Amino acid sequence: MRISLRGAIVLFVLLALASLVGPLLRPFDAWHNDWELLQIAPGWAHGHWLGSDAIGRDVFVRTLLAGRVSLLLGFGAGLCALVFGLAYGALAGTLGGASERGMMRALDVVSALPFLLIVVLLLTLFGRSGVLLVLAVGAYASIDLARMLRAEAARLRVLPFVQAARALGAGPWWLLTRHIAPNLLGFAFVYLSLAIPQAILVESFLSFLGLGLDEPAVSLGGLLAEGVQELEVAPWVLLAPATFLALLLIAFTLLGDALRARRDLRA
Repeated sequence: MRISLRGAIVLFVLLALASLVGPLLRPFDAWHNDWELLQIAPGWAHGHWLGSDAIGRDVFVRTLLAGRVSLLLGFGAGLCALVFGLAYGALAGTLGGASERGMMRALDVVSALPFLLIVVLLLTLFGRSGVLLVLAVGAYASIDLARMLRAEAARLRVLPFVQAARALGAGPWWLLTRHIAPNLLGFAFVYLSLAIPQAILVESFLSFLGLGLDEPAVSLGGLLAEGVQELEVAPWVLLAPATFLALLLIAFTLLGDALRARRDLRA
């Protein structure tokens, strides 16, 4: 477990540093067109370490920059999921009874709605923006988190220290803010490490379908869509962002599993 946790942290730090610093160390930017080296294969001598795409843009720089954008969107959506999921799940678990059942049925109805259709409708009405995308993906990721936190809050609700506070006259708001929600934070942060890669994957999928950020912004999903179009003549255009996305998801998954195993051992 310790090796997995350290390995996940090292892998995540390396990817984050590469996406933050890497584009600054190269002589190209993500939109520079090298018209003399179109779809050049990866190499060291010509300066395009991971090759170039159909219009001469450097794949290495674009992949790292897209990784930075995906990380920002993933963390933003994960933070939204944490806020929405914690508030909703903790409140439902604290109230219990008919209120809890009603809130969970409402959550079931929301989760049954076609997420992609709703996102398309929102993006059509309000335009494609990073803020709207973060909120939409965060709201989607918060559904599972709210369910898990509701179950954990229901477990806490019957513990002696909560029952003692209730017997002394504490109301639902006091129990929620002083006893339930603070004890859910550790649980919520563990599952946040699983919600962030889910948000990155959803955002990449939306960008792959052309529903993500507008040009000139780049994201991993958008690069994957470009790579598919050039797969036969320049496969590196697809392989580079696909590898970065896979490593990013592996790092978050290992980190989440290690944190969850450590929390279970302490419990």
